[in-house]
Amino acid sequence: MSRHTPLPPEQLKQLRSEISTLSEGFDLIGEHVVITDPEGSIVYANDAVEKHTGFPPAEILGKNPGDLWGGIMDKDFYERMWKTIKEEKRPFIGDVQNRNKDGELYWQELHIFPVLDDAGDVKFFIGIEPDATIRKAFAGQTKQYIEELERLNAYLKERARRVSELETEVGELKERLKAHAAQ
Repeated sequence: MSRHTPLPPEQLKQLRSEISTLSEGFDLIGEHVVITDPEGSIVYANDAVEKHTGFPPAEILGKNPGDLWGGIMDKDFYERMWKTIKEEKRPFIGDVQNRNKDGELYWQELHIFPVLDDAGDVKFFIGIEPDATIRKAFAGQTKQYIEELERLNAYLKERARRVSELETEVGELKERLKAHAAQ
């Protein structure tokens, strides 16, 4: 699935050295944080990654997140993501559906930040991926409630229209009865 070539050992060692200070802070964050090399191979993952994905660090280092827990979204999503972070060198934010090691689907709010060197080339990517499963489920329920309320509102409007028609008919009948009784 992935189209990348891992960094040579020398470059990988230098990259890991550069991110070691960052990793101390990321280890304290309860959200899923992954750092990859410019080709997308994982060079760091905090403890929350295992909690969310089920993959222990030893199984994911050197691999591409898309090969492990991604690949669920359509091709356009990934093309847009890579174009944004690699070609445009801008942060990417989007909701992504993934599959954990046990095969369960979950949603994440994906935030990927390219970190550039002095020449403007990508040194590595930092991905911060809070769980969005509950938010997505709530949004789905909210949408269902709104649709149900819209159906109920349409029904009530129709009933109100019909009641108004009946009131008019009753009024007309009263007038006819009065006129008939007066004769």
